Amino acid sequence: MKKLIFLFAFFWTVNNITAQNVGIGGITPTLAKLEVSGTFGAGKTVAAFGSEGAGISIQRSSPAIGFNQYRDATSSKYMSNGFASSISLNETTGTMAWDMYGAGLKGGNTPNANRAITILNNGNIGIRGLGASNIGLVVAKQPENVIGTAVFEGYNQSSYFANSVNENTYIRSGSTDGDVVINNIANGITLMPNNTSIGIGGSLNPVTSLELFGSLGITKRTVFNICGNILAQPGNCSFMVIETCGTTPAILTLGNGTVQGQILLIYSNISTNQSYYVNETTNIDLASKFLMNGRGETLLLMWRLIGASGRWTEISRGAF
Repeated sequence: MKKLIFLFAFFWTVNNITAQNVGIGGITPTLAKLEVSGTFGAGKTVAAFGSEGAGISIQRSSPAIGFNQYRDATSSKYMSNGFASSISLNETTGTMAWDMYGAGLKGGNTPNANRAITILNNGNIGIRGLGASNIGLVVAKQPENVIGTAVFEGYNQSSYFANSVNENTYIRSGSTDGDVVINNIANGITLMPNNTSIGIGGSLNPVTSLELFGSLGITKRTVFNICGNILAQPGNCSFMVIETCGTTPAILTLGNGTVQGQILLIYSNISTNQSYYVNETTNIDLASKFLMNGRGETLLLMWRLIGASGRWTEISRGAF
């Protein structure tokens, strides 16, 4: 009879529990099927699972989930021997943090955390640091990260940021056949304010604004047919090819340069029975009057400012 009464009471209790919300800690649950209020003593840990070993804790004020970690009234502690970690939210600032702790002993205090990830309330992220409200992603330099603050690996090569004690930066393609493309947009401007060395085998410590180890090729060219003696505008170009429609001698009249120091190479692509003059009466200074009357002749000029205006000045000339 006692067994029957016990079984009846047991099944009645289970049925009653499954039909209702459950509150632990003297509360009437309103937020979930199961609500737990309060902590053990004056601590901040509301619940612990697998606490006989390296378990998981749920904490309040500020809400956190601890991995082999819990909080009592005064400090953060280890559940079991080993390493620990926690994810927490500061409900006042809206900042979420993922902290990593070194190895410790069961019941012992965890040391100061290594902040792995910080997420601000606007979604900005900090890695190994606090992050910033006006920067989407901040990766902080740490003393132990001598290989780099950040390394982006490819199959063959990697790009390094703040590498070694000198904190050098190496930007590479991921594969040996890959390309590094910088600012390939129309009207984009690429600034290199300090000394620059170009070419494998060149100086690692250039002393001029540009050191080139290798050849220089001017591949962008502008072709002008000066039939009718039209104005030839160099624009953003340093290689100008001149053609005529057969009227001889034609006259080449150049437009102004775009910036002081612009170099302009003029190449004659006329037939042998054609010729033209370079008009030096406006904005060109030549060593002497120049008549181009053959294919392959060249004239090298440089644009220089004189007061508010400027002039092309001859550097050299050559014949085919």
